[in-house]
Amino acid sequence: MIKCKVQLHAKSIELVHDETQPDKQIYSLNFTYDASEACKIGVYICAKQITNASGVPMYFVIHPDLPKASIVNFDEGLKQDVVGQKEFQIDLSKYTGKPLF
Repeated sequence: MIKCKVQLHAKSIELVHDETQPDKQIYSLNFTYDASEACKIGVYICAKQITNASGVPMYFVIHPDLPKASIVNFDEGLKQDVVGQKEFQIDLSKYTGKPLF
């Protein structure tokens, strides 16, 4: 029995500068994953995780000017690479040294 139907390869997770926009601070979140069935992968940037009474994690963006969650559908398969996915791009110029909380 498979307990976890999607696994991210932790060592594959990286932020890579978007070379098509060299004058901007745009980075892509790249990673490799395995999935035993079709799935949705969500990326929450600068979010706070809260677990509800049923034990289900919920995510809230902690600042209204920051990007909302990106959730993308992916197919099943082993060692699938996600590279340069537009929905998983991060503009680092939107972040300052000020605390977000």
